[in-house]
Amino acid sequence: MRSFFISLSQVLLFVYFKYSCQTGTCQEKIRQMENNFENIVLERILNRQISKRINELIERKGITPYKLMDDLEINKSTFYRSIKDERNWSLENLIKIAHYFNVSLDFLIDGEEKSRSPNDEKIKELEEENRLLRGRLSQINDLTQAIENLKKRKRKL
Repeated sequence: MRSFFISLSQVLLFVYFKYSCQTGTCQEKIRQMENNFENIVLERILNRQISKRINELIERKGITPYKLMDDLEINKSTFYRSIKDERNWSLENLIKIAHYFNVSLDFLIDGEEKSRSPNDEKIKELEEENRLLRGRLSQINDLTQAIENLKKRKRKL
């Protein structure tokens, strides 16, 4: 795995090569170093954007980062280093987080939900209906239990 941060020695070496080497080999080395620095910077920017979106989702859902980490069984150190932009998010953890918040990986990466198929909308509607029905069933079970308790009391009298 490539280092997430650019060290001072890497920068100094780059500056030295950039301004003191004129041979073809040196120039190629400079291009490689520039590409490496550019990739590291792009990864940091992407990771920062992903962390920002995850924090927004956490806030929207009204949970703590610890609850998310605990619910998804993500290692504490890994989670906090990723959320603080000290480490890249793993694809495995991004998939867990996307499922947890019912968003796509596209949303976590670029902030936009891609168009969903009509089936996805129907699934969401059915899930909401299922949630409501479970709530009603719970109420019915509570009422049934209360009636049973009243019957027991009546028999004792």
